[in-house]
Amino acid sequence: MAAPPKSEERVIAPVEIGGTDARTSRDVSKQHILTVNVEDYFQVASFQRLIEQDQWYRFETRLARNIDATLELLDRFDTQATFFTLGWIAERSPELIARISEAGHEMASCGFYHHRASDLSPEEFRADVIRARDAIQRATSKPVVGYRVADDWLTSEDLWTLDIWADEGCQYDSSIMPARSPRTKQRRRWRDLDGN
Repeated sequence: MAAPPKSEERVIAPVEIGGTDARTSRDVSKQHILTVNVEDYFQVASFQRLIEQDQWYRFETRLARNIDATLELLDRFDTQATFFTLGWIAERSPELIARISEAGHEMASCGFYHHRASDLSPEEFRADVIRARDAIQRATSKPVVGYRVADDWLTSEDLWTLDIWADEGCQYDSSIMPARSPRTKQRRRWRDLDGN
């Protein structure tokens, strides 16, 4: 196994996949982090101006069949992932979230609704974090320790959210892009909430 990365490049929750390629007898084991966003087509930011949150219930959900296909694929390759879900989904489809968790995958949060951090006050943001976390924990009976913003990446103006996540029990953040962001022109690296 390779030496652990430097603290500023630390990898959170690596997943071992691979093995030996039967065609070449070559070792293809690598560490990867695989994440899946659990959201329906009508919840994406592209439709935010067209479909209000209070109208989401009116749309046919496609989540179950897509999650079933994803779980089947991950099972076939004996791979685990972290599923970032909206609390709204966990509240309305707790059996779906429980099924993902029971298959051995981590459930993490991306808020209750599909809000940008910059659109909320700290009080509104905290309420959203708590509501989402509680809905996911009710569905899985497991603590939620990971968080990712639902839309876009954090900027230097949004770093106040890290304190709220840490206060509410999150142990890692997946919201800082590890490269130059076209929107912010800033260099970002993955980091966990203790600042390492």
